[in-house]
Amino acid sequence: MKEYPFLASVIVPMYNVEAYLEACLDSLVAQTVSQAKMEVVLVNDGSPDKSGEIAKRYAEKYDNFFYYEKENGGLSSARNFGIRKARGKYFFFLDSDDKLTPKTIKAVTDFFEKHYDEVDEVAYYEIPYMNGKRLEGHYRFRKYLRKSGIYDLEKYPFIKQTRVNVCVKNMGEENLFFDETPGFIQEDQEYNNRVLMKKMKLGYCKEGCYLYNRNNDGGIVSQKFHAYYLFEKSTAYFEKLFSYFPDRVPLYFQNMLVHDLNWKLNKAMLYPFHYDKEAFDGAILRLQRLLERVDIRVITENPVIDAEHKQYWLKMKPNARVTQYADNKEHGLLCEGKFVHRSSEMDLRLIRIQVLENGNLRFRGCLRTVFFDHTEREPEIYCVTNGDREKAEKMQVYPSKFGWLENVVQTNRFFAFEYEFDPKKVKEFYHEVRFDGYVIPVRYSFASQAVFRYLNRLFSVVRGESLVRFEKKRQCFSLQTITKEEADRIMEKRRDRFFLPPWAKRLRKEAIALRKEQVIWLYGDLYTVRKDNGYYQFLHDFEKKDGVLRYYVTARKKEEVQDLFTPEQRKFVVTFGSREHQKLYLAASVIFNAFYGRSPVSPFANEREEQLFYDMEQFFVVYLQHGVLHASLYAQNSAENARADKVVVSSAFEMENYREKYHYQKADLIPTGMARYDHIDRNKKPKGRILYAPSWRSYLTQNLGPSKWDVQKNRIIGSEYYKGMKAFLESEELTDLLEKEDLCLEVKLHPIIAAATDLFDFRSERIRYAESEVEIEDYDYFITDFSSFVFDYAYLCRPILYFVPDYEQFSSGMGHYRELDLPFEKAFGELAKDPQTALSCLQKMVAQKGK
Repeated sequence: MKEYPFLASVIVPMYNVEAYLEACLDSLVAQTVSQAKMEVVLVNDGSPDKSGEIAKRYAEKYDNFFYYEKENGGLSSARNFGIRKARGKYFFFLDSDDKLTPKTIKAVTDFFEKHYDEVDEVAYYEIPYMNGKRLEGHYRFRKYLRKSGIYDLEKYPFIKQTRVNVCVKNMGEENLFFDETPGFIQEDQEYNNRVLMKKMKLGYCKEGCYLYNRNNDGGIVSQKFHAYYLFEKSTAYFEKLFSYFPDRVPLYFQNMLVHDLNWKLNKAMLYPFHYDKEAFDGAILRLQRLLERVDIRVITENPVIDAEHKQYWLKMKPNARVTQYADNKEHGLLCEGKFVHRSSEMDLRLIRIQVLENGNLRFRGCLRTVFFDHTEREPEIYCVTNGDREKAEKMQVYPSKFGWLENVVQTNRFFAFEYEFDPKKVKEFYHEVRFDGYVIPVRYSFASQAVFRYLNRLFSVVRGESLVRFEKKRQCFSLQTITKEEADRIMEKRRDRFFLPPWAKRLRKEAIALRKEQVIWLYGDLYTVRKDNGYYQFLHDFEKKDGVLRYYVTARKKEEVQDLFTPEQRKFVVTFGSREHQKLYLAASVIFNAFYGRSPVSPFANEREEQLFYDMEQFFVVYLQHGVLHASLYAQNSAENARADKVVVSSAFEMENYREKYHYQKADLIPTGMARYDHIDRNKKPKGRILYAPSWRSYLTQNLGPSKWDVQKNRIIGSEYYKGMKAFLESEELTDLLEKEDLCLEVKLHPIIAAATDLFDFRSERIRYAESEVEIEDYDYFITDFSSFVFDYAYLCRPILYFVPDYEQFSSGMGHYRELDLPFEKAFGELAKDPQTALSCLQKMVAQKGK
């Protein structure tokens, strides 16, 4: 057997890791294996920071540390450089922001020495951590790799070794190298697969441990995780992998494909929606051809795919024939003669029970079952009232938002419905599903807004003049008419009955007392704006003398908004999230807001905290909107999901859109127009200005929590979004046009990305940033991508230009949404997808107005 200068070579690539590198290298110095048996190959991949200086210092101090420099070529290139320089019998790969525990090198090499002829790769344990806290490890360690040994990958196909917590043999001239294809992000997985392919066995040493630092996931790893960048390379990789096996693809590699598709589906980054129809259909066909070679069990027995998505992948697999089965005892789905879904009941989720203006109650529900995934048939859901099955009412159903992943893919055919009834005439009701003459009972589950899941103990709730009780054993609802006084007594008793923290008990008591004394209405806007429809509605309603106390909730410091109110109105301005706001919120009967998500409306820090009070919330929510709805946001705006009882709409388009797409009832829509339109002067003359108001991009920011975003400037600079805006704003043609026509262009960035103002270098005094608050009537022309601001300028009848420099990324779904309910081709102006076209369109607009 060949002699090697070292038993082990640890290959450490480096790029912009000065904050982590010393800890990484110290973990190698601390290894229990003799330092004479281990070399550390340090590869500086053209790092611009002080990583090189740190690495040189270790190479000078320790004889077994060897430092190399190369031009930047990426992670795979740096590892391959290290493989060519390494002289150990075994190779370890350690990313320079990660660490190894002290016994790792010795334990793993000892294990490999005992099993050298059996395997070509040995994996070892991995612990991910972030901000000093240990995260949950990969399922392979909990379910399969529980003890050291040799694992046959045909017997254990779900192990899925895709990271570099591995040790491989030094095969000399036959060494394998990492794929250096630009933009290919599956290099770890591809490398492992090729190493394992020959013997289809994996060694595992439990005593070794790789400490994976998740704090620096955006460092040496590409941030371009989306189908726009990934689809072609990823799909081509699996096509190549499967081509190695003309007869039958090993189960292990089948699982690699299915797992890859599933995590991308869950992250809404699987499908290339930016393709035209022909190309997109071709992309789907490629995936289906791969799935045709996947065994049914790889999908149905997969430990990380939930039951709902397993049916999705069976639908995507062309050679999977799934049929329905039902009798009086059970129902299910059959594939290849075996059940792939089986149950005696169907899950019916109660979304919430609303009190309507006429005093009726509305039950919103969703039938969450995969039973209808493989058929065009819709479920027949009946509501049985007062025990009379003969007069059971059939529910009208529509696609539920719970069957969608965000706004991107409908994975399951779940169905939503609503049931309105007079509580004085109904003493009891329940639902059932009827199918081919059989009755399938339902088992109720509850969304948080439905209240019945409150502390897992509350099975009754006050709604209007009714006490609605859930009878768990009988799986039905009963109703009892009560007075307002009785309702208050129920709330007060619950304060003492439940094990609530003292602050919650005090708050409940104060809110109940306030609700008895006063009628409270609240008004508010989204935190990113200083004033919007909530503010204008508050001003309008404040003057009414109807006994209602009205409060405006601001997310800003009171001194920042004092100038917006009269001295009397200031007494009724409260700070968002304050104790006062919490008390008013629980006492309120109506809440007006320009945003209807939980976080901008609720004063509580999180949903868990608010659950302590769900049973008390009796308010009616009116969504004032912060712009005309034209973005396609089915998952957020569907009637079953939105935290709004009524919606103010401003156009016939919106009225139809909310009813047809988002399934609101006509009575739920208030066609008065947004309050701010009362404050737009259509007769005011513009002042020779152009307003450019681009929207934000979720893929260029980092979500820090509910309604909190951090601008990622490094992402912005590398984006087509930024490059296009920069080229447009800094072009000589634009400057010349502004000079010639005596115009000024003002840029108003979305509040979420307002911190990015230093990224632009305006070369003309005629181009500047707009004030935080603008008088929209001052502008002759308006430029945007898809900001709802556009409707204000349509209302003013001013020329509009749509400029979307990242149109392909937008249409691919990289951002918050990828479609508009009012598409560009039916909107109010021309669409430009590049800076030059935008300039040409603007020139044309100015010339036409001049005529």
